[in-house]
Amino acid sequence: AVLFGPGGLGKSVIAMGLAVSVATGETIIPGVTPVTSGAVVYYDWETNSATANSRIVRIARGAGIEAPEITYRTGNGPVADKAESIARLVASLDARLLVIDSATHALGSAYGDPNEPVKEMFAALHGTGTTVLIVDHVGKNGSAREPIGAVSKTNSARATWQVEDAGSGRVFIRHRKKNNTGELEPLGLHIDWSEGMIRFWGIAGGIPAETAGDRLEDRIASVLAAHPLR
Repeated sequence: AVLFGPGGLGKSVIAMGLAVSVATGETIIPGVTPVTSGAVVYYDWETNSATANSRIVRIARGAGIEAPEITYRTGNGPVADKAESIARLVASLDARLLVIDSATHALGSAYGDPNEPVKEMFAALHGTGTTVLIVDHVGKNGSAREPIGAVSKTNSARATWQVEDAGSGRVFIRHRKKNNTGELEPLGLHIDWSEGMIRFWGIAGGIPAETAGDRLEDRIASVLAAHPLR
């Protein structure tokens, strides 16, 4: 699955919250109950081990549980170049979740076809045989409903989730692509960083529905109505 959105909304913290959830079997993010639990591997190109460990401790403290052990690795170079070592690590731990943070840095350089590094990354991650969560970005305008860059990111992912800014430390998370499920209800979260903790609160009152024209299917219908096929 791919979790994507503009910078500064807390995507990495949400990903770490999900990692803590799987590592402990506890519900950390309201509305997301782990269906399995066990070892977690977190490959990080965005921050460092000190920041990651601090987040683990603060998330656990906010949930009132003991901080779990999460296997952390600093990302260095394309995922495709270390496919075998990642697969061996995942297998040795029988890891139930592998987090890649983020796709922008985990991809190799594109020479020619920009989709090729994406295909290589997904092939490498598929070879681990475990559930993978990829954190990714959107274009500079922040309005894209797909991860930034090659369309093969969306095509290769089994599910994608868009993180939207709702203001005041709140986000909406919308289910954009679904292969094996129906469309899941959007989530509303408030990320609370106070008192040396990180806590995730569900937003009361539900999530505002998207207006007509926001959804891809609405935009396609609009184009077809304006330019009917003959």
